[in-house]
Amino acid sequence: MSGANIGVTNITVSIEEGWSFTQLSGHERNQSSNRGTNLGEWLPTKVPTGVHEELLKHSRIPDPFVGINEHLIQWIGEETWAFQTKLTVTAEMHALPHIDLVFDGLDTYATVQLDGKTVL
Repeated sequence: MSGANIGVTNITVSIEEGWSFTQLSGHERNQSSNRGTNLGEWLPTKVPTGVHEELLKHSRIPDPFVGINEHLIQWIGEETWAFQTKLTVTAEMHALPHIDLVFDGLDTYATVQLDGKTVL
């Protein structure tokens, strides 16, 4: 048996609260009844979620399951979206030999940044 983990502390921090999202591209496509976010606007959200679900919750898009609405909202998948939250790293965490940042349920394509640095 290896003693490599003796004295190592595990700290788990949930980052399920405090999320928001925004549209990063395609603002010129926005219409009054079929739109994303305004430039610089961040809308509150809870995770796990997806952009379509959140835009529907915020009454930004028509219900995709009614009539031809699914066709009308195809633009959403062509734009770039961002989700953000804040994570406080304590002195105790900084003292650890390494920190694992674990994400459950990231979609097919995602870039993860921490303090402006791409980590995934």
